[in-house]
Amino acid sequence: MMKSEKEVIQIIDKILQLIYDGTDEELNEAIHEMEASVPFYSKIYNMIFFSNEKLTAEEIYQKAKAEHKPILL
Repeated sequence: MMKSEKEVIQIIDKILQLIYDGTDEELNEAIHEMEASVPFYSKIYNMIFFSNEKLTAEEIYQKAKAEHKPILL
């Protein structure tokens, strides 16, 4: 189910916190929630786990959204 921008940013923030303070199960659950909520989740995932940039949850969302190129049929 698609979530609003605010809800997705909250999920990203939750993931950022769970990386340091959560269990693997909690982290995986939050990641799956994000995957089901936004079509450009892979860009968000890569920014969280593979980027050296220190970005806030909102910055991650905005940057991933700007880089997203939907497939037009």
